[in-house]
Amino acid sequence: LVSDARIDNRAELLGLLQGESGASGTLSDAELILATYRQWGPSCPEQLVGDFAFVLWDARNASLLAACDGMNMRTLCYLRTAGGLCLATQGQQLRQHPEHRPRFSELALAGWISGRPDPRVSMFDGIEVLPPGHALQADAGGVKIRKFWDIDPQRRIRYRRIREYEEHLQALLRRAVSDRLRSPGAVVASQMR
Repeated sequence: LVSDARIDNRAELLGLLQGESGASGTLSDAELILATYRQWGPSCPEQLVGDFAFVLWDARNASLLAACDGMNMRTLCYLRTAGGLCLATQGQQLRQHPEHRPRFSELALAGWISGRPDPRVSMFDGIEVLPPGHALQADAGGVKIRKFWDIDPQRRIRYRRIREYEEHLQALLRRAVSDRLRSPGAVVASQMR
């Protein structure tokens, strides 16, 4: 497993993984992703909340799983070659592959010039970007891309009083900050004058 990740739903995952050997609060985010894969297999990205991009090789099944978070905080690019598949966090890294012909993508350039770049399109022809909230599975049968996350526009939150919306927002903000400030000690912030 190779990952760039910050997993925010650690407590929930650790609760679900209690039977998994070694699943404790001391697991790194990468170890937590691996434990999640052991539990749910290729469906593990559906269980993860946070900012992540990872590539996992399963030698038992001779298969590769790669995924990136739904908010596009971490990215993965890939290049299909005669010998297989190359992955990297940036398209620039894949440009150095001997099979890649360095040409700019007219579609990507048009997006940037128009002020509406598509985060799923690489700046280089032949280099593809894994869309946010998608997983890539590769084995001897080929490469498959599937969506595992999307915004649910039908989800509604209904309260009777405005104060309940305020409380809900405060709870979400506290949770978001808490998930991102993992520290064995107290975290202090002060304003300099």
